[in-house]
Amino acid sequence: MGMPLSHADSKKLWWRLLHFDERNQKSDVMDPNFFLHPDGASDPQKELQTEINYIKNEPEGLEEEKRFSCRFPARLRFLTQNFSVHTKNDCSSFKQWSQRAEPESISYIYATQFVGNPASAFGHSFLRLDRAYRQGLLGYSLTYSAQVQQGEGGLIYALKGLLGGYLGEYQWDRYYPKIHGYANRENRDLWEYELQFNREERQRIFAHAWELSRAGRTTYKFLNRNCSYQLLKLLEVANEKVELSRPADGFFVTPQETLKILAQNQLIKKSNFKPSLRRKVATQFDDLDSGQKQQLRQVLLGRHLIEKVVDPQVASALVATLAMNEIKQGSADSRALFARATAMRSHLPVVRNSLPLREGDDLKMNPLYAHHSMQLRAGGGYQDSVPFMQLGFRPALHAINDVDTGFLPHTQLLFLDSDFRIENHGIQNKIKLHEMNLIEIKSLQSFSDLDKQKSWAAQLAFKPLWIGDCVNCHGWRGSMEMGYSSDILDRTLGYVLMGGALDGISSREGRTLDLRLGPSAVLGMVIRPGSNYVFQIQERLETLFSRSYGAESFSTLDLLATKHINTNYSLVLNALWTQKISKEKEGLMFEMHFAHHF
Repeated sequence: MGMPLSHADSKKLWWRLLHFDERNQKSDVMDPNFFLHPDGASDPQKELQTEINYIKNEPEGLEEEKRFSCRFPARLRFLTQNFSVHTKNDCSSFKQWSQRAEPESISYIYATQFVGNPASAFGHSFLRLDRAYRQGLLGYSLTYSAQVQQGEGGLIYALKGLLGGYLGEYQWDRYYPKIHGYANRENRDLWEYELQFNREERQRIFAHAWELSRAGRTTYKFLNRNCSYQLLKLLEVANEKVELSRPADGFFVTPQETLKILAQNQLIKKSNFKPSLRRKVATQFDDLDSGQKQQLRQVLLGRHLIEKVVDPQVASALVATLAMNEIKQGSADSRALFARATAMRSHLPVVRNSLPLREGDDLKMNPLYAHHSMQLRAGGGYQDSVPFMQLGFRPALHAINDVDTGFLPHTQLLFLDSDFRIENHGIQNKIKLHEMNLIEIKSLQSFSDLDKQKSWAAQLAFKPLWIGDCVNCHGWRGSMEMGYSSDILDRTLGYVLMGGALDGISSREGRTLDLRLGPSAVLGMVIRPGSNYVFQIQERLETLFSRSYGAESFSTLDLLATKHINTNYSLVLNALWTQKISKEKEGLMFEMHFAHHF
């Protein structure tokens, strides 16, 4: 029998149910139990015919685990509608699960960035399924995530995640543990987007989610075969006329871009913000006057007894702060302090705290309105009196001087950020790769009595380095610093970081690779005087030791000024002054460029 699917929409839906990739001519699903025919992963026609024959010839009373209705309820619905084939065996386990969890609404949930985990550096997304009597915190969640073996972490975890060394699985859970884990333990805000699907579309998604949770393992990659992409693959089975995964099939897939795709297809009905425990604490602290803030600090420092607090607002802020500390520390002392605070709070009047999301904040914070992930830059300037033109490209994701709507403030996450230059040396022009950031992560979170967060920065890059007497030579650099940041003035964050750098440079003879390493210190400020301007000032001091050049000390002052034209367009001025300490020679660079996110 030839391919019986003559209608293009039916063919497309069948391919989607098999997760068949037309470009690669095979299914993304790696689990052989997802197919009945041995060639089902690469031949949708053979799989279709095999499944039709299986249903027709399936013996009555077959054990439930082998029944087609239990293995593939979404495909059974499709085959029944298109070919009028009917199974002799129902699936009681799927019926029971449907009675408990078949949704009356589906929401896309976005947990904001968590730079402590490479897999969540972009943020994390999953689905929530609600029924009238089981919704919100009582609803069910469906998550796609990498299956990591116990004990794997660090470099191995990052490399396997980048290169596709893990399988990803769909897993069901209650929604409440997700809220507790993300909002309370990891202090990540959550955005809930209710999606616009009719009843039949929701049933398709639900039935297909059952199939995927049982045998839908796929190759997991942090950058483009992640939770965001796989959820789009699931959701697009709802309607064969809607394209969701194809626009996201690129080098990087982020939750922000996923949200834009859903919005472009008019699938977002409404959004709701769930603040992290850290944000709740910060909001309650901001509501206190100076005297109340001082009293709260005295209690946290142990200079004022908890039981002597009589101000309801201070008491509420104290309970929230100690709750955050207890979750973070988990010690007997933190639990005892929290218990004393809640006992004290129970005897005081109830106060109403400000909402963490105030009027107008939706446009400032909602990831739906974030800038696009990729950036193209064009500009020029002078490097030590040599004029140049420069073209830059960044596949992902976000820099501190970008518009921070939808991103964690004062956080930077760059992948393969590259600049190419054409330098004018008078007689001839020279084209070269000026700099490539393979990865750069920076997290500058304000340290306070309420929230003792550390700041840190890490980079792996091919970049200009002062090597011997050469001011603008190139080499490889890996660096990492840790320290603290603080809100020193209104709209001004100051930071101090200390760590070290390791360079791979040419030896003095130029024939071999030499290593140069040593300590480094970074001092800086980020100033945001308004929503359209960002100024950064950073001084970097380092002393590096190598076999070829001995001990060398450097001071680098970096000034950056950014004017945002809108969310996706900016004008940037950059000045860089480098001096080799104890030497009179110095390097100076001035550059201006136009940046466009797309």
